[in-house]
Amino acid sequence: MKALDALNKLSDLCARQKGLFTSAQAQEVGVNRTTLTRLAAHQQIVPIARGVYRAATAPALREEPVYAAWLSLDPKTPAWKRKLDNTDYVVSRETAAWLYGFDEFDPKPYAFASIERKQTRNKGIHLFKHAIKPEDVRVVDGLPVLSRQRTATEILKYCPNTRAIIDFLSTLTPEERPLSMMRLLGNRETKFSSLDAHQIRSVCNLWRKEDRSLRNDWGTDHTGRTHS
Repeated sequence: MKALDALNKLSDLCARQKGLFTSAQAQEVGVNRTTLTRLAAHQQIVPIARGVYRAATAPALREEPVYAAWLSLDPKTPAWKRKLDNTDYVVSRETAAWLYGFDEFDPKPYAFASIERKQTRNKGIHLFKHAIKPEDVRVVDGLPVLSRQRTATEILKYCPNTRAIIDFLSTLTPEERPLSMMRLLGNRETKFSSLDAHQIRSVCNLWRKEDRSLRNDWGTDHTGRTHS
C-alpha cells in the first residue's frame, strides 16, 4: 500500500482521537503492521505507546500519554464509540490528579479503575478494581476520570506525595470534599510526617470553619435547626 493511501485511511481515526490511533484500529481500516512500520521509519507517524501511534502532522498534547494508554486498553474500539460515563477504564489516583492540572503528581504508571477486575501486560499501566458509580465519573480532556471528590479519597489513601495532596485538597469546593476525610487521614497518619499531618488537619479545620460560616449565612446552626 502506498504511503499516501495509508495516511488517508488513517486520517479519520486521527481527526477524532487527538491525532492518535492504535495498530488494531489501523488494521480495521485496511492498514497492516508492515505499512505502519514503513510509515514510522519515514517519520510519517510517531510511536507513542505500545501499539499506539500519532500522525506526524498532529501536535503532541499534554494528556497524550494518558489518552494513548486508555486507547490501548481497548485497542479495537475507537474513542467515539466508547461511553465516557461508563465504569470501565476510568482514570484514577495520581494520574487523575495530574489530569486535573496538578503537575506535582507523577501520572506514571497510568492508573485506571474499573468495577470489574481487569488485567494488562503493560507494566506502564496499573489497573484497579473499585466500586464506581456513573456519577463518580467526569470527562476531562476527552477521558473518563474519577471525580475530584473520589480522586481526593484515592490520593489520600495511596499517594506518597503529601505536599501534592495538600495542594489538591486546598482547591476542593465544599461539594467536592471527601465525606470521610478525618477517618481517611487517621488511617494514613502514621505514613505522614508530623508536619504534613498537621497541615492536612489544618485544611480540614479550614473546611469546618467555612461550613460553619455557610450554615450561619443560611440561618442554621450546627444541628441543622433554622434560626428565627
